[in-house]
Amino acid sequence: VKWVRVFYDEFEKFTRDQELLVTAMEGMVDYVEGLTFLNQHSLLSSFAAFPSDPDLLPGLHGESNTSIYYCIEFAVHCHHKKASNVQK
Repeated sequence: VKWVRVFYDEFEKFTRDQELLVTAMEGMVDYVEGLTFLNQHSLLSSFAAFPSDPDLLPGLHGESNTSIYYCIEFAVHCHHKKASNVQK
């Protein structure tokens, strides 16, 4: 399984990419989930269930005015894909 998690601080980009995964990539992506984190505390506390490196999120520790973060998780199961196409 190739599992990907992408974080956003802009709702428009989050919904655009989520719609792309659901519609334009139909048959390629096996699982899509959208998550909302209401503040920095809820974002960091979620890492217990889903380990991640909060330092990879620009603005999380900076002067960002963002109080809501969005996340898309998706997966591609390799068992029915050609190995050469999994990374695309």
